[in-house]
Amino acid sequence: MNGISKAARGGQMIIGVVYLVAGAVKVWEPVLFYWEAIPYAQILGVTEWETASAVAKAALVLGPIEFFLGWALLLNWQPRLCLPVATVLMAAFTALTAKAWHMGASIDCGCVGALVER
Repeated sequence: MNGISKAARGGQMIIGVVYLVAGAVKVWEPVLFYWEAIPYAQILGVTEWETASAVAKAALVLGPIEFFLGWALLLNWQPRLCLPVATVLMAAFTALTAKAWHMGASIDCGCVGALVER
């Protein structure tokens, strides 16, 4: 394994740990994640009627997906599938957080639940 491959694998493992921790926290406390996700749904323009249902589904689905993705990245399982999914998900979360900050919203990012406050 050359230097670039080692660095890429190291980066993959770091992202894997981030997803594993974020997913575990969301699985452990889905209600907390639900309340952290509501402002983001409103920023996206989801109507109040749709917000509760959409956010509840996201709160129940995103945690296990992130947890599984974290393990897959750490174990190097199906990297050609998992790395693009992880990248797109990370880009979407980053864009949404940047949009919230740009709009001046004073909300927690919700990335790892109550472990880190913005």
